[in-house]
Amino acid sequence: MTYVVFDIETRIDKALLNQCLYRGEGLTDDEALVRHQDELRAKSGRDMVSATFHVPISIAAASVGADHRLRELKSFEGDERAIVEAFWRITETWKGCLVTFGGRGFDLPVLELAALRHMITAKAHFGAKYGNRYRFQTDAHLDLYDFLCAYGATSFRGGLDALSRM
Repeated sequence: MTYVVFDIETRIDKALLNQCLYRGEGLTDDEALVRHQDELRAKSGRDMVSATFHVPISIAAASVGADHRLRELKSFEGDERAIVEAFWRITETWKGCLVTFGGRGFDLPVLELAALRHMITAKAHFGAKYGNRYRFQTDAHLDLYDFLCAYGATSFRGGLDALSRM
């Protein structure tokens, strides 16, 4: 089996956040973000904004063969639409396993919502009964965070940095 290990970087769509959460309150987009993060911290102790309001700005991917040797490094460049379109075009034709760390809960939802925003189709991704979106399979998508947390039975703090140091 071949693998594609990938990660995304995002920015927050502050205008969308402001329109959806604070419409009519007269806040600037920056003020809306600060207020929302303050509310999140007060409620949960964390200030991570929902994937709904994130926009992908870059994707890095490494293709790894069945022998676990690096085959190719790739970065997706351009505007949001170009990045998202290139990612889904490749995943639609590729037969292997996506590997992420926390990708099931963040990276893939961000990319799915970006596809929706730009009307980019990903039939193989959304149409497969036990594909990338099915939580307990590891053939199409292996989320290392999910796997290490026993699919929600426990938690793992410290992220990929802690795991690497272990």
